[in-house]
Amino acid sequence: MTIASEDARSGPYNGNGSTTVFAYDFKALDQAHLVVTLKNSLGVETVQTITTHYSVSGVGDEGGGNVTMVTAPASGQTLTITRSVPLTQGVDLQNRGGVQPNTLETAYDRLTQISQDTREVQQRTVKFPVSSLLSGIEMPGTATNNAVISWNSSGTALVNGPTSTEISNAESNATAAAASATAAANSAAAFANKYTFSTTTSMADPGTGIIRFNDATYSSVTAIAIDDQTADTNNPDISPYIVTWDDSTGTVKGYLHIFEDQNPGNFAIFTISALTDNSGWSELAVSHLASNGTIDDTDPVRVQFNRNGDTGATGATGATGATGPTGPTGPVSVGLLLALS
Repeated sequence: MTIASEDARSGPYNGNGSTTVFAYDFKALDQAHLVVTLKNSLGVETVQTITTHYSVSGVGDEGGGNVTMVTAPASGQTLTITRSVPLTQGVDLQNRGGVQPNTLETAYDRLTQISQDTREVQQRTVKFPVSSLLSGIEMPGTATNNAVISWNSSGTALVNGPTSTEISNAESNATAAAASATAAANSAAAFANKYTFSTTTSMADPGTGIIRFNDATYSSVTAIAIDDQTADTNNPDISPYIVTWDDSTGTVKGYLHIFEDQNPGNFAIFTISALTDNSGWSELAVSHLASNGTIDDTDPVRVQFNRNGDTGATGATGATGATGPTGPTGPVSVGLLLALS
């Protein structure tokens, strides 16, 4: 006898509600060595019992045999046949006694099958790549109900991780945070129009949805070019709004706040003193008020304008003040005295 096949598993076979015979293609020395496992549609596996659930043929045959189920597995179920040879050694050789080759060969077959069974199980286990430096990794000493297994902070051991409740709460918090971020973005969009920042400093049409300064140093900026169309969805034209930015009769027409969309800590604030309406874009005459950080080329920014109030009407002329006291009399001139005499 020999063991020509390296297999130790057949299947899984899909049930159809009618098929009852399933082949196994490896040698079995005993029908009790076969393990028949039925998995239901929910993924739950149940080891079947010989005679109660199935019968076996082909025991001892090199090419295997068949497992015949009493009840055909239903659609959605799968059936897998494996082998599990008991880890015992039953050959007892006597000193100076006779040795039958068949006895030795059966023992060798059994040892080979034990090795094959062990390898079949190992092939279904999680393992590190051969090039990995990890070794001696153990599972946590205790189990936490409804918890995941995760790596520790140094990546050298497995530990009990968050529970399903904690994960669910985290997911709920993440969903709420995302909704809050969306609401904040929508709120920002309602009060500040979206543009794309350009580090080009020429005062010309900046292009659709673009805003640029005339100097790379924010404190030295005296002019800003802004396109009529924003970088919001569909690039809406807001030129009727932009051209009103110099409508105030005050010297300072308003305040322009430009900040990075994803990092509002990078910003620049200017006062507006005049506006030139060009074809498709406007040039703003500005003075620097405050700034922080740096906005990079192509960064999304938000542009918010706050109008300054008009200069008030001149008030009525106030009443004439009271006449001041008469000053002291000066000395009499000598010429005047001679004339009087």
